[in-house]
Amino acid sequence: MEEQKTQIRLVQYDQEVRQATDLIMGFWKAHSQYDQSFEEANQDLAHWTAPGHAFYFIVKDGETVGFV
Repeated sequence: MEEQKTQIRLVQYDQEVRQATDLIMGFWKAHSQYDQSFEEANQDLAHWTAPGHAFYFIVKDGETVGFV
């Protein structure tokens, strides 16, 4: 039996606002038990994608699983 290899890629953010804000809201929920609003997540996204910053999606086997 051949072993399946996991593929992990970083994909640079390119105006996928809903996808990014959903991940940001999930991050705060998982790490701080905080229910962040879309507006708050959108503010975080604006800060994290401002000049001098970079925002990437973590994609595992074709599925977006996080961000960095």
